[in-house]
Amino acid sequence: MILPGLGMERAYVLALRNDPEIIARGVSGHTVGPEWLDTGRFYVIYEPVGYMRVDEGEVSIAVEYGARGQGIASRALRSLADREPGITARVKVDNHASLWAFRKAGFDEVERRSDLVLLRAAR
Repeated sequence: MILPGLGMERAYVLALRNDPEIIARGVSGHTVGPEWLDTGRFYVIYEPVGYMRVDEGEVSIAVEYGARGQGIASRALRSLADREPGITARVKVDNHASLWAFRKAGFDEVERRSDLVLLRAAR
């Protein structure tokens, strides 16, 4: 289901990351350039339908609109947490779908701010 690295999927991941809906739901709130692909560790969720990026122990995830609501994100996150126990994530408090996916994958809430929730994978 998930494969480490980008391989031939660099353009796909960059396009998905810069999708306006992904930007709106994400924490950073801005587009990125191709140099972003050279930071962190990437995992492509296959067919491909999304990606995960781990940078400094924090995971971010994006799944295509048509593949949402099928449990793909939570299964991918669980698989990643098994490989990298203790990883964290920051999720906007109003991004209920992402919060659900992280919790279903076994991430626990460790801090809540007015705009963000900090989660950590169970060890």
